[in-house]
Amino acid sequence: MKTLSFFLFVLFTGCVYGQEEEIPVQPELPTNATRGPEEKEAPAAPQNGIYDYVDEPASFPGGIDALRKFLAQNMIYPMKALEAEIQGKVYLRFVVDKEGTISNVKVVRGIPKSPECDAEAVRVVEKMPKWIPGKVNGKEVDSYYNLPLTFKLQ
Repeated sequence: MKTLSFFLFVLFTGCVYGQEEEIPVQPELPTNATRGPEEKEAPAAPQNGIYDYVDEPASFPGGIDALRKFLAQNMIYPMKALEAEIQGKVYLRFVVDKEGTISNVKVVRGIPKSPECDAEAVRVVEKMPKWIPGKVNGKEVDSYYNLPLTFKLQ
């Protein structure tokens, strides 16, 4: 009986420890992350002169509704993707400079088996008008912008 009790004690102890989950800890924002109004420390200037985090992010002229309208009017669903009924999101990253010009458009994650959709997303972003640049401490700066574009069949 003592052996059985010891065995059960060891078994349950192992189960208790075995079921502990490691709780992920939220990482602290880097020093150049967007800050609240109470914090006025300026984001550190990056080495390449392009900010990842800004006080006021770059924006499409006219806002998100104008951006949606622009995309609806200018995106062309690639014929190969239509025929194969391919859908998905293309995640792009680009630079909006101090003047609002878009450059360095890159596909961060594309749609598998559809380079045509990736290319179309890049084409449309490169065709966009000048944006309103991002700001740090009220000053316009070069900044990165991440934009997901969805290809969905109706």
